Amino acid sequence: VGLHVAVLILLGRNSAKLHLAYTVFYVFGTFGATHVPVVGMTPLTSMEQSGSAISLKFANNGGLSITPSRTVLTLPQYPLFEVLRASPTIVMPADVTSSLHAVQPVYAVKLYLYYEDAWWQTRYNNIDGSFVSDGNAISPPLQGRYHDGDVRCDDGVKTSTTAPRTQCHGYLQTQYFWDFSGRTQNYFGRFQENRNEVLTHLNETTDGHIVLRDVHNEVLAYHNLTAADNIPAPTEGLLVTYNLATPYAQAGWHYWTDATQTHVLETALESMNIHLIDEAYSPTPSWAEGAIYLADALMTRLYSIPPPHAPIEYLASTYRSETWN
Repeated sequence: VGLHVAVLILLGRNSAKLHLAYTVFYVFGTFGATHVPVVGMTPLTSMEQSGSAISLKFANNGGLSITPSRTVLTLPQYPLFEVLRASPTIVMPADVTSSLHAVQPVYAVKLYLYYEDAWWQTRYNNIDGSFVSDGNAISPPLQGRYHDGDVRCDDGVKTSTTAPRTQCHGYLQTQYFWDFSGRTQNYFGRFQENRNEVLTHLNETTDGHIVLRDVHNEVLAYHNLTAADNIPAPTEGLLVTYNLATPYAQAGWHYWTDATQTHVLETALESMNIHLIDEAYSPTPSWAEGAIYLADALMTRLYSIPPPHAPIEYLASTYRSETWN
């Protein structure tokens, strides 16, 4: 912040408003730095309840423990379980425990192939829509979208609904699967380079060329294209894999198995001045809007600050196994 202000002054943009803003920041920043323990990226390991007070324990060398007047947790389901299981003094009633388990993780895989010639647009005017074909563990299934990959054309801008375009290059999304068991990852899971990394650059791995070849061939077959059509092979592939090994979340996103439980956990935690802001237990799971929804609601309740955007209309449904109820 200080560097930013210095640059503005050097650029001749000094003003009374800038002076006031930095002065307020300096006062409150100094107060916070001298009175609030530095936690940084140290992970929260457990909580301890003594009367109405909740202490937070962190995994640093000194065993940092703080007792805030109010706590905001941004923890998905599995990390929240880890903290609660290590917190024997935090006793949850049976209905709250049920609500904790009324959410299930979703596993997902995405694949983008990069083509020097975005042929689906330049040659066939496919700028929107989806394409799907079956597959298995040895033959990759397709579930792609023509519009979901970044494509750039000769005019230097991202492609739009204006077509046809020429001399375009970019990514074609060929896979976007998700389920609760990981079944749709049968073919792709073994090509994930590092279980702790969501993204795999297939052109940088020793066996990534297999995926590029197999998926490219399936894409050509789906579009009834042959060697005579002279479709160039992809030169790069980005594999995105969300599963139980995904850092922090241990999933891609979440769904409620009982959407009537959406406020049970929230009410119980708030009785301890703990607020959970995340996607998993929100009334709008599976999207980042879930965390935004809960953050908006908290700011409104505590400080009467309304959301700076239109109301989020999508709300949770009960979703069990692979079937909507």
